[in-house]
Amino acid sequence: METIIVELFVPATSSTFDFQLPSTGRVCDIVNEIIRILEATQQNLQFDKELPVLCDLEHGRSLNPAAFIAQTGIHDGSRLMLI
Repeated sequence: METIIVELFVPATSSTFDFQLPSTGRVCDIVNEIIRILEATQQNLQFDKELPVLCDLEHGRSLNPAAFIAQTGIHDGSRLMLI
């Protein structure tokens, strides 16, 4: 399985995290897994699971939740933001 390493900024914590994402995963599934990991490892952090949005900071756009990571144009080193 091919993976993509990205830098993820989370405004709720003012922190940046490195994540290794499977290129074959759907954005919505990846977002759910990222949220699960962050909520388990960061104190007092909870996301609104109804409307999480993963954004590509380099291109100033939100990623389609139904798209596969490989279809979004993100690559190793991409800077993303989860809101």
